[in-house]
Amino acid sequence: FYKRNVSQTKFGKVCHFKLEDTMTVLDYDKVLEDVGECGLWQKRLFLLLCFPSALSSMAVFMYEFIAYTPPHRCHVPACDTSLDTYATNHTVFSIPTDHNGQSLCKMYQNHNQLCNIESFDSEVLDCESWVYDDALFPDTAVVALDMVCQDEWKKSTAQSVYMAGMLIGSFTFGWIADQVGRKPTLMVSLVFLSFGGSLPSFFTMTPELYYIFVISRFISGVGHVGTFMVTVSLALEYVGADYRATFGILIEIPFALGGTIVGFISWAGMRDWRELMLLVSVPNLFLLVYWFYLPESPRWLLAMGRVKEFNGVLSKAAEVNARQIHVDTSQPLYPESEVPTDSGGKATFVDLFKPRIILGRSVCLFVNWCVTILCYFGLTSIASVLTTDLYLNYTMVGLAEIPACILCVLLMDRWGRRLVFGGCQVLAGSACLAAALVTGSEADFLQVPLALVGKFGSSGSMAIMFVYTAELFPTSVRNTAIGVSSMWGRVGGMLAPQVYLLSRVSPALPMIVMGVVSLAGGLMIFLILPETQGTNLPETMQEAIQLGQARQASKTENTEEPL
Repeated sequence: FYKRNVSQTKFGKVCHFKLEDTMTVLDYDKVLEDVGECGLWQKRLFLLLCFPSALSSMAVFMYEFIAYTPPHRCHVPACDTSLDTYATNHTVFSIPTDHNGQSLCKMYQNHNQLCNIESFDSEVLDCESWVYDDALFPDTAVVALDMVCQDEWKKSTAQSVYMAGMLIGSFTFGWIADQVGRKPTLMVSLVFLSFGGSLPSFFTMTPELYYIFVISRFISGVGHVGTFMVTVSLALEYVGADYRATFGILIEIPFALGGTIVGFISWAGMRDWRELMLLVSVPNLFLLVYWFYLPESPRWLLAMGRVKEFNGVLSKAAEVNARQIHVDTSQPLYPESEVPTDSGGKATFVDLFKPRIILGRSVCLFVNWCVTILCYFGLTSIASVLTTDLYLNYTMVGLAEIPACILCVLLMDRWGRRLVFGGCQVLAGSACLAAALVTGSEADFLQVPLALVGKFGSSGSMAIMFVYTAELFPTSVRNTAIGVSSMWGRVGGMLAPQVYLLSRVSPALPMIVMGVVSLAGGLMIFLILPETQGTNLPETMQEAIQLGQARQASKTENTEEPL
């Protein structure tokens, strides 16, 4: 039904697809051979995309600092004044102790409002207010909103709401990006990201305004996932097939660096939580100038049949790369959104689930996105308590991501996507199970390096899964596929705090759960997903279906070759 033909015109060779010998679809990767697959034009755009990638990560990683829970104790009315600090002598007789030391949530009853040992009896009361240790942070969201003791659930709930925002944003912005374009979707996402992070700065935050903090986190989550998802899509769609994997992974390095920069900003002196949120959120508004400098994805323009804009972007790219276009881009375009799939209709969200080969591929990716994000955030939570130094913990966890991204870049084009993705999942799972085995034993000192190895593996999986997912689906549903997959990833993110809480049942249980699901995910990758190394991004659903059946079909140039 579909055939690819090469013809000679006054413009040179033209590679196009014929649909019943009526309309044609240009081979975008063929056009890039003339324009330049990775020239100065693409490199400039990649550098521009590094900034939204880095800023989007700050919204999620700053939670370690803005919601830091400092040491605290009950405020004792008979003894404490507004000038009293966390460390004071009266706690010896006014605050009970437990197996962890001084109680965080209890105090002895005072029967005469005097502050001496005789005035307190053995009856224990719950705290009504608290005194916080401000040695590390003068103020955090936990302090301002009293998210401790009986209200400790508010802290984890706010982060779960953030993940819920990412879940909704991943699907919503994925669909919008496929309908109206990558660039306008990026602009809207940046506004969400900036507004969500700035919102608490407009209020004097008190426990009664907890809902403002929750709304802020939800909006930030929506903006974060929209910004990063579109940034990855653009990084993939600007370049040719030979550079797609490299750029898709490299765009995640500024994401990891952005998280590390948040820690550095806090360490350098920005300890007030609202000021920190404002500082890392407002710069997103400056990126709105990208509207004038960042072109729309040529691949998306081609799929939508927007010929004039497509030619304009290509002309600019050829000019910057000092190349000439020999392919006849004036050929009539058949929008890929209308190219018939096996079901005879347009390529839509439903096509992620049919035929059976695409259904299996989608399910495998959904499971692995969920597993990867679950382990990524679960291991981050566990690794954050490896030592007593907050900034050392944070730095070690953050730095584990950068070598993982670099190693993926070096190995993906040598070993293939499937082997690297599956290998990272197996590595993460094996490290988690090994850490579980040494828990509570004489070798428990190995938990630190094993947890970091697990984080290395999950970071590698997260780095590659964006690229791999994009390579498995056609242009018309690519962002939707990434969005739905990312939505399942956010389910994993919401499960991560609950898995971490399993340590109350058994210290080794969180590692066992993450280890088992990671190994299962790796096995699914090896059994179900096709290899995409060296292939062009599929333009039609038919090409996507045939990825694993004829990998070399897209690389040959016979005058008449079935896709």
